[in-house]
Amino acid sequence: MQNNSTYTEEALVTLLKAKSPEGVGILYDRFSPVLFGIIKNIVQSDEVAEDVLQEAFLKIWQNADQYDPSKGRIFTWTLNVSRNLALDKVKSRQFKNSLKNSTEENIVSVIDAQQSVRDNPETIGVKDLLNHLKPDQKELLDLMYFQG
Repeated sequence: MQNNSTYTEEALVTLLKAKSPEGVGILYDRFSPVLFGIIKNIVQSDEVAEDVLQEAFLKIWQNADQYDPSKGRIFTWTLNVSRNLALDKVKSRQFKNSLKNSTEENIVSVIDAQQSVRDNPETIGVKDLLNHLKPDQKELLDLMYFQG
């Protein structure tokens, strides 16, 4: 068994497509802190973000065969899956109903955050989350995300 950080992206994708629990574990170890931060910036709640992150990794594991390396890196795909689930969550009736039980201050901050994400996807806090990554991962994301 290799160290989690020594798996190449291709090896990791092979594990994921084989429905390997080890593969999803490695993927989780590598990407969950950044994905959690992005999700939390969208849903504005640790508890909801944890649920969405768990749902995202389940969806990633179940649909790994849909990942196409020619369309982008595995991180980009997992980011899109996670972000879309978070956006779906804030649009859901259940989430909106839970806001009715929140204080006015919480409601205003969640609505402002939703509007901010809709109006400007650059405000989801990715730059802040880059500080938690290894230098090579940080550079890769900076080049891909911020410099196209």
